[in-house]
Amino acid sequence: MKKKIKNKVRNETKKELARKDLNKNLDLILDIMKNGYNQHYERTQSLDSKSGFFVAFHAALIAFVLDFETINKMIHNDIESMPQIVITVAATIIFVLLLLVAIAAIVTFMCSLISRNIKYIPEAICAEVYYNSDNIDFKKRLLEGYKDIARNNEEVLKKKHRSFNLGVALTIAEIVLWCISIIFKLF
Repeated sequence: MKKKIKNKVRNETKKELARKDLNKNLDLILDIMKNGYNQHYERTQSLDSKSGFFVAFHAALIAFVLDFETINKMIHNDIESMPQIVITVAATIIFVLLLLVAIAAIVTFMCSLISRNIKYIPEAICAEVYYNSDNIDFKKRLLEGYKDIARNNEEVLKKKHRSFNLGVALTIAEIVLWCISIIFKLF
């Protein structure tokens, strides 16, 4: 009889130790998922700030490029020689390309800002089913929620980065065109 009681106590002790290990493991995994959740949020905020800066940069560049005196000069230019015709046509083409690329960059950065389908911790976590459940069950449910949020947010960030990277490439093209435009103004 004593042997059965000792075995029963040992089995209960093993189960309790396994439950404590499970609890510790769940705590560790939840901490990792919470950190990942916070990193997604911070990366999204950072990318949105950069996109907002670039939208303002492009808007300022368009305002600078849309100098009506320069446009008037391009339209009413007295053409005296063939090289001057080529330079005027090339400058006009560069000017139009510059505006189109700037507008495309603004649209691209705006798309990066608009694609904000980041998921947050659902309000359902406050439901009775969660706070009345066993601690381990609660952590498992919470972990499932974090996994779903992490998958969604990673996809959203990939889309935002693609859009942002395209906007940066357009910005580089725009700066090159702007430099070329300045060179043509010298003639």
